[in-house]
Amino acid sequence: MKSNIGKFKVSEFVEYVLDRSGYLKELEKSNLREDQTRIENIGSFINAIVDYEENTEEPSLEDYLASVSLLSDVDKTEENEAGVSLMTIHAAKGLEYKVVFVTGLEDGLFPSGRSIDEREGLEEERRLCYVAVTRAEERLFLTGAQMRRVFGETKMTVPSRFIKEMGGTIVEEETKETTEINFRESYGDSVSTMKASVRDNLLGAKTAKKVDQDLADEEFKAGDRVVHKKFGEGMIVSVTEREGGDELVISFEKKGIKKLNKNLAPIKRI
Repeated sequence: MKSNIGKFKVSEFVEYVLDRSGYLKELEKSNLREDQTRIENIGSFINAIVDYEENTEEPSLEDYLASVSLLSDVDKTEENEAGVSLMTIHAAKGLEYKVVFVTGLEDGLFPSGRSIDEREGLEEERRLCYVAVTRAEERLFLTGAQMRRVFGETKMTVPSRFIKEMGGTIVEEETKETTEINFRESYGDSVSTMKASVRDNLLGAKTAKKVDQDLADEEFKAGDRVVHKKFGEGMIVSVTEREGGDELVISFEKKGIKKLNKNLAPIKRI
């Protein structure tokens, strides 16, 4: 393997080692939670390497290893020293901070994909979530990514079910970006209404209403897999109730993210 280091990018070499060693395949065969965690750690490791490659002019394995610190922030930071501590939830047990950020609150990550299908595993991660949120003395921020790189590939995400379970205890802050999105959504509604009007005039209200009713009867939710006549297959990222038809934000595998009116778009659940 050592002789092949110069033939690959750093990320490609890691994948080459994982493939030749069979380590990842053995972990995937296991049903142990510890092995699932190891798989997630490998994914995070590869993601970090890809980020390094994208932000370095001449990436190399030697340079990457030189830039990696094996000490955690907890090991390096004195108790009375001001700063940010980055740690796992397990490492945070028994500790408290005035401000806490809990990141990665996405289904498939927290809770993990395997835990979602196992009742005991889901309960364990729910307890971990409780530990995380109770580390905050004054302010708590719960965050998640709309898109995340998984084993080097960018994928859309779904907010963690744990956030919904917290109910009205959460306050969602509206940022400039959110305001801009709302403007685009309003514009999209106007365009949808205009299209419906044109279609009614061209095809006749009776035909149009029948199409609307057929699509309106279909109920969609975030995470549903759908297929569109033009855009192909994709996954619903979010559903927003709108007059004249719910707005669906869909991440299509080949066409990217699209906002569609449920009552107008030619889609069906897979």
